Amino acid sequence: MIRGKATNKDFFVDYHLYLISPGGAGCSHIHSLLDRNGGLIKNDVDDRDNLKHLSSPDQSSYQCNNFRSVVYLYNDPLSAIVSHYRRGWQLMQHKKVIDKPEDLMINEVSNLKSLQETVLKLKRDVFGVEKHFYNWIKLVERNNFAVVDFRDVTDVKDVFGQLLNMSIDYTIRERSSKSKRIIDTLDKEFVDYYTQVDMTIREEIKNLKSKRKLTRVL
Repeated sequence: MIRGKATNKDFFVDYHLYLISPGGAGCSHIHSLLDRNGGLIKNDVDDRDNLKHLSSPDQSSYQCNNFRSVVYLYNDPLSAIVSHYRRGWQLMQHKKVIDKPEDLMINEVSNLKSLQETVLKLKRDVFGVEKHFYNWIKLVERNNFAVVDFRDVTDVKDVFGQLLNMSIDYTIRERSSKSKRIIDTLDKEFVDYYTQVDMTIREEIKNLKSKRKLTRVL
């Protein structure tokens, strides 16, 4: 990313690519593959610009910059959520993906036991992964916007090839053994809930493919 002195321009930074995800979706891995190619201006892999997991395109951080292309990276929501708890940053991630202060549920997501109980009681994803997805697909009508499933290797390669004229050395990464062990201990109804969320969103992604308008930006 190139950050210059702020002036009275229409935007602060002109990015070739904005890579956005709810976290735990392989975003850092894709960033590392793209970093092997020089000359690409994109948001920061370590989220020092607070863009990597931004809650919605309505936020000023999105509005004040120019993004020639936006790629939303999605992955299995339960694996993503568990990865945050495994690393101990679940509260930070929850705060990043929630777009309205009144929707924050700090106590309820403070640990996996409490999250399970709340999700099963309310029958909704209180962590915020599902809402994050639907916030960002509001961009579906803009040029050079794509939602890709991290598990769909062919589509991941195709999208970045079309937008950036780059061939990335991408292969599927399996769920970590630590996350697998944690998921094996979770309530079956809770796991089934997120399996259904995943199936619904994957169907949405299939439908969104027909609406893509991708052109080379680099």
